[in-house]
Amino acid sequence: MQPQFGSLQSVDQMTKLGDYEIAELRLYADSGGDVDLKEGGQFMRLSIFEDIFSPTMHGFIYIKDGQGLLNRMPINAHETLISSFRTPGIGSEYVDFTMETSKVDERVRSLGERAEGYKLDLVTGGAKRNLQSRVSTALSGSPESIIEVICKDYLQGTLTAEKSSNDISKFAFPNMRPLRAIRSIVPLALNDKGQSDFLFYEDRNGYNFKSLSTILNANKKEPKATYTLKPAASRDTDTGNRNQSFLEGFTNLREYSPIRQSDHVQSMESGQFSTQVYSYDVWGKSVTSSTNNYYPDFRGYDREAKHPVVPYNSRYLAGKNRIIVEPKTAKSNTDSDEQRYQSEPDKYRGSRIVLLNQMTSQQVKIMVPGNSLLELGDHVEILVPRADPIDKSEPVWFDKRASGVYTITAIRHDIDSNEYTNTLELSRSGIPLEYPSESKFLGRTKQPDNAVQGVFIS
Repeated sequence: MQPQFGSLQSVDQMTKLGDYEIAELRLYADSGGDVDLKEGGQFMRLSIFEDIFSPTMHGFIYIKDGQGLLNRMPINAHETLISSFRTPGIGSEYVDFTMETSKVDERVRSLGERAEGYKLDLVTGGAKRNLQSRVSTALSGSPESIIEVICKDYLQGTLTAEKSSNDISKFAFPNMRPLRAIRSIVPLALNDKGQSDFLFYEDRNGYNFKSLSTILNANKKEPKATYTLKPAASRDTDTGNRNQSFLEGFTNLREYSPIRQSDHVQSMESGQFSTQVYSYDVWGKSVTSSTNNYYPDFRGYDREAKHPVVPYNSRYLAGKNRIIVEPKTAKSNTDSDEQRYQSEPDKYRGSRIVLLNQMTSQQVKIMVPGNSLLELGDHVEILVPRADPIDKSEPVWFDKRASGVYTITAIRHDIDSNEYTNTLELSRSGIPLEYPSESKFLGRTKQPDNAVQGVFIS
């Protein structure tokens, strides 16, 4: 299988792998001054981090200051950094980030030099505004409409939202931080199958409210790129074709590091395999419970990898892995039973824990040449070589279990004076091959036609 990257249009616009174009990198002070950091060699490194499990973005920039900006501007964590960059030659628009400085750190000066270096920590404006306001009101409507009001009125941001399948009659926020108020609403949103699987996060485009079923659904989107970690024996050192060489270099993994593979004890502790929720009603003096398990819930999703990470009869599936006890939150003791509660944990909490923990049951971290087209929630394919000796007659050189389609759950954009790289955290909720059962294991039946994947025992 050859690496594919359909958007690579004109590598002639690239001077090297990791090439980038910066349209703007300017620091604006609240007092009115500004400075262009891409001129004069003042910018040393820019790093911005997006995470699908985080409601805000953060980052930092290193500056080499030979103009005394700290004192003349001055720089004192009252600035806004506007950056706009892209990868040339792949059809990408400029990617824009607006970040605010939150800290001046790591100030150093070498002996005999007039210039000094320092680091500015960066956060998005919503992170600061979250600490400056409180939500003390009651809102009703669909979960996405309630979250949109909080984003607009309290965080001054825009929301890209997927439509949920339910409405909330009224939710009272008792003097809560905006992001905490949003976290209270997110679990109450149900997808079209009646499951609580929505995520709220911030990326380059603003705030997002999307269901896990949409993010993971491989039937709705193709992998945006295929990256390979080729074994040395299979690499071509000189193809004679510059475009082909650039393509192979652009889609080759610079670093590959598994983060989580078959950590089933952690899966048990997190409640991924089994969660039981006890919900007690103070007003009605009653307790209700619900139990959600890995099977059969796993089969109800369209995923980037369709097979479970453990077999149906796995030793890890027995018992109640995680037990949660929470109160129901009542709006009023006079409402009817159907409208009394604004929060009933037994109806959503268990299934949410099982589903969300499935998303990170397989995780890897990779580094690739900068690709400004990649976004949170995109699918990418990686091909990792097999550990056994390479047989040139074998058409499949990659590890079928470690390779496959993953979802991008975090992106770090790193730009310095030499190159632009992306460090991607990739996750998937299953494995691409069926887990071998005893009846199909090749070492027992010795029938190749019936084997899933095993080792032949002679």
